[in-house]
Amino acid sequence: KIITRAQQDPRRIVLPEGDNPVILRAAHQVARNGIAKPLLLGNEEKIRALAKELQVPLEGIEILDNFRSPLYDRFVDVLSKMRARKGWSLEETRRQLRSRFVFGAMMVLEGQVDGQVHGISRSYPDAIRPVLQVIPKRPGVNKVSGIYLMILKGRTLILADTTVNFHPSSEDLAEIAVLSSEKAAFFDIVPRIAMVSFSNFGSTRHPDATIVEEAVSITRSKKPDLIVDGEMQVDTALSEDIMKRLYPFSRLGGPANVLIFPNLDAGNAAFKLLEHGGGAKAVGPLLMGLSRPFNVLQRSSDMENAVNVIAITVVQAQEFAKQQR
Repeated sequence: KIITRAQQDPRRIVLPEGDNPVILRAAHQVARNGIAKPLLLGNEEKIRALAKELQVPLEGIEILDNFRSPLYDRFVDVLSKMRARKGWSLEETRRQLRSRFVFGAMMVLEGQVDGQVHGISRSYPDAIRPVLQVIPKRPGVNKVSGIYLMILKGRTLILADTTVNFHPSSEDLAEIAVLSSEKAAFFDIVPRIAMVSFSNFGSTRHPDATIVEEAVSITRSKKPDLIVDGEMQVDTALSEDIMKRLYPFSRLGGPANVLIFPNLDAGNAAFKLLEHGGGAKAVGPLLMGLSRPFNVLQRSSDMENAVNVIAITVVQAQEFAKQQR
């Protein structure tokens, strides 16, 4: 569905890792299939040489060398004002903009492109840093967070936060739950949200379980219409039999399809167990809470996942454009 929506109005997506084989092949796929209008950042000669070596056609793909771009001086002026009281001198701003990741983010911020996808060539913390430095959060959002869409046989799950926040507070977890419900709607999923813990509805009295319990209350106060419950263990969240037999009072009314984890340890381990031990197809990660369409891949992403994330970013860009009208 997402790819079909992307093909109806393909958008210009900048890919700073233009000299990476996986990204180069993904750019070819999205251009050939009319999913996106990819723009590769990097040395043009190097990119064309790699494309020739890999036998990847470059039709429909733009290439921009950020070192030679006329946008550089303008971006320096804008970014230096943004970061002036955040430790960046003018010289530091110039140095940072030599990075393709920062330059691409400025292209997104300034409307030169519709979105950005990167991350495959560096660690996730290093990859997300330019995003947080350049792209503002959505109004009212306190923290950026991330999800994975996990596709299993007969079931699709959204897992959060799997990428960004180490030890979220109750308020953070509630915000993650609300943002995840929006992401579920983006995928045409009616969210049933389980706040995950090692405790089932007060079975273990511990401060960590209390944080999750409080997050449920905060989420309900923010969005009374959301289907959300917890704290609960993962098997309780996913098993209709356990839910009906042991906890018939639960408000979920069926197996959860959105799992909110209490910390990054749990969320990250869960998605990797499902992917590598449970045969799930992982799509993502996808960022939540940013004011512009932007997603950061994991280093281990393959071409199929890169194509999927680019397609999602295109649809996010379509929705962003509608909101600006």
